[in-house]
Amino acid sequence: MRNNITALLLSMFLLTSGPFKGILANEIAKPSELTTRQSTAPIDAKIAIVVGIDLAKSLRQKGQNHRAITALDYVEEHYGTSGHLLLMRGAIKQQAKLHKSAVTDLSQAIEMNVYPAEAYALRATSRFTLGDRKGAFEDLDAAFDVGVPTEACYLARGRIRFLDDQHKAALEDFNKLVQMNPSSSFYYTTRASCHVMLGNHDDTIRDSVAVIRLDPKESKAFYFHASASAKLGNWNAALADYENLVTLEGSAKAYAGRANCHLRLGNYQEAVNDATSALRLDPHFLMAVKCRAISYAKLGKTKEAQSDVALAKKLSRVAEKQER
Repeated sequence: MRNNITALLLSMFLLTSGPFKGILANEIAKPSELTTRQSTAPIDAKIAIVVGIDLAKSLRQKGQNHRAITALDYVEEHYGTSGHLLLMRGAIKQQAKLHKSAVTDLSQAIEMNVYPAEAYALRATSRFTLGDRKGAFEDLDAAFDVGVPTEACYLARGRIRFLDDQHKAALEDFNKLVQMNPSSSFYYTTRASCHVMLGNHDDTIRDSVAVIRLDPKESKAFYFHASASAKLGNWNAALADYENLVTLEGSAKAYAGRANCHLRLGNYQEAVNDATSALRLDPHFLMAVKCRAISYAKLGKTKEAQSDVALAKKLSRVAEKQER
């Protein structure tokens, strides 16, 4: 029965909303079946809302936030609203950086007393982003006062504290998150970023290793590990991280990082090669130019080194003008 209702709602949604034609087509009945189902009695509004939320979750997981929002708008217009719908839509709007609208939905969800701790935590994040620091911290206090704090509460407070330069306090929240869900690579990554800001190099390495174990393709962990290893003077470890990053990303940043490691290890020709690769991808990458200039000088290629020094000075002047 539930599958039939889901198919019916999705069918109605697709047929009446132009931008959604074809979405989840493989999960919906064939056209001949749609005609039959559309002639059935209207479905219950509560079920329609639940199924609409399920659809929005599916779209959100696929990174289609604006479509998810439109889906919930459609359900609200045709079947009414609920606290759960408002909470979901507010969360998705926040992810889509529609913070003013997110605050509106989350405020209504709070009034309806639906998962108030999470609603307050989410609203705090949007309020802080909008510059309402006082309101954000008031919401955080409320989130922890209304019941047992959830992961969403600690995550919101940790993020806001981090952005507010309260890194030690943020670390307490991120520690709690790791305790609550030690299988989340995201929480280890978030805590690692806090360790980076606090200069806790050994802790940064430990958390980065944990992330890589859980998610070998998480590039942030390799960057964190490389940075901490370099700060500790372990350039071979940093080089290994950038080797992985070149494979994972192939970005200018990855090539420039590897070039710097080669330079530090005395591999000057390799440094030139990687710095050149970085500059092919980003001709204005100042670090790559500087790295190549020093490497050329070490190789005795004075003319090439002088050319890169001149380019580095030019790029530095441009960067200074942009900062003014």
